[in-house]
Amino acid sequence: MQIKVAIDQSYPLKEIVSQDPQVIQRLRDLGIFEGTLIKVINIISFKSVYVLQFNGSMVALNKAEMSCLRF
Repeated sequence: MQIKVAIDQSYPLKEIVSQDPQVIQRLRDLGIFEGTLIKVINIISFKSVYVLQFNGSMVALNKAEMSCLRF
């Protein structure tokens, strides 16, 4: 799945989708929930790592984790 986000843009998270409940739990443990406004700070390492900011926190997600987020 192609991830269509742009650096320095904010997106409200509509849904977290994964067949693996552990992935969903990891994202929620990081504080990522439906309705969260997520800002893309940077995309690095050949577009395989996404640096995100939300609720005063900054995290880096790999491409597989990022593909679970629906904006």
